[in-house]
Amino acid sequence: MRICLDAGHGGKDLGVSVNGVYEKDITLKICKYARFIAKKNGFECFMTREKDESLVNIDRALYANRNNCDIFVSIHCNSFVNELARGTETWSYPCSDEGEKLSHHIQGELIKSTSLFNRGCKKARFSVLNKTEMPAVLTEVAFLSNPQEAKLLVSSDFLWEVASSIVRGCCNYFKTEFKEIVSSEFLGEEERNLVLEFQKFLNSQCIYDESGYPLREDGILGQRTLSVLQKFEKILLKE
Repeated sequence: MRICLDAGHGGKDLGVSVNGVYEKDITLKICKYARFIAKKNGFECFMTREKDESLVNIDRALYANRNNCDIFVSIHCNSFVNELARGTETWSYPCSDEGEKLSHHIQGELIKSTSLFNRGCKKARFSVLNKTEMPAVLTEVAFLSNPQEAKLLVSSDFLWEVASSIVRGCCNYFKTEFKEIVSSEFLGEEERNLVLEFQKFLNSQCIYDESGYPLREDGILGQRTLSVLQKFEKILLKE
């Protein structure tokens, strides 16, 4: 199961901006949470961007195509001139039955977990939905222009729940069991980068796992990484 997570906007494209809060930052945070949760649930994950950078929409779709992803999920926040506008909606391409099916699974889980107003599943010819070669959806999580929902969108606990719901919906689509992951398991970006540097160093020194395989350089402190770190510690003690 290969999933492409697309954090909407980025770089000079701020997306929705309200009181110094930018959509591009919220979507990236949700995607990083979702990647962590998805990996724990057996997905192979790809992200169109992992930092604050500008991307052309067509490149997002082409990236997913090049990596032969099975599904594509683009994450956004909504906005409207009337601050009373509220709720969650998920879009798919008009001619994609599988995309529509995926949208219903994700939308259903989001509404179930967040209790936000259900704006339903809709269809549009957005370029990220049109140019992708796999079932693709675009989720508008909530309205940053709505004061109540804006408070939720700056809450890490809420964003973790959103990410969990998206992955749960993907699991439902693939008819696989979802494993609940608590937020305390997530490593912050700084810690993740530190783990990644250790993984690269251990691989460069040919210090591999018990089966003789190098570590996956993903910045996740899993059991294999821990076992190799313990192996490295024993080498140091011998010296």
